[in-house]
Amino acid sequence: MLKSPIPKKTYRGIKKTKFKMLNKIYLPFFEKKDKCFIELLEKRSSKRGITDNLSLVEISPLLWFTFKIRNIIEKNDILFWQKQYIPTSGGLGSISPLIINIKNYENNIFIYSGEDHSLIEIDLGEKFINIIKEVVFNMFEERNNGTIFIYIADIVKINKKYKNSESLIWRDVGVVNLNINLLSDLYEYKSCALGYTFDNELENFKYNNFSIFGAQILGH
Repeated sequence: MLKSPIPKKTYRGIKKTKFKMLNKIYLPFFEKKDKCFIELLEKRSSKRGITDNLSLVEISPLLWFTFKIRNIIEKNDILFWQKQYIPTSGGLGSISPLIINIKNYENNIFIYSGEDHSLIEIDLGEKFINIIKEVVFNMFEERNNGTIFIYIADIVKINKKYKNSESLIWRDVGVVNLNINLLSDLYEYKSCALGYTFDNELENFKYNNFSIFGAQILGH
């Protein structure tokens, strides 16, 4: 049974995560779409049958309206609080997306930076990418089609502010899944969430302080 999270009185901020960067891509501007929220909810659904990956400009609004940092309180690289388009536990923004199989970047893996709306290319090895693709594509029977968001949680960051933080992480991932799903409906993409953690396939996965808490496949 999950325990109730308890804020720590000793929390005084946490050092911001730095990623070892191979390359950086600033995401392009995108068209803003306007649609009745109730209409979106009434038509919301998971969709499979993906035949094409999403491009940089197509994933841009999904990432902006989910993970973009709108306001931040920090000092000397110490993060105290940040605000995104979605609510996050403790204002920490502990969930980040690893992104695989973007159109024209099928062999690269990126992590999103909400500070400057960019993709940071990182090196987790070809084996990591192949395992993720194999598991997701076999599960969804998409046969190599679809852009994959892998949701990773900064365990150290959220544990710095809360005792018994696991329920908060799952809550945050649920919010991310719903928001990406609604945005996908708005932009007429297909989207399906996956509560898989790849714990068997990636038993030795270690990237900074992160652990995998689910995924989502998107496309046309």
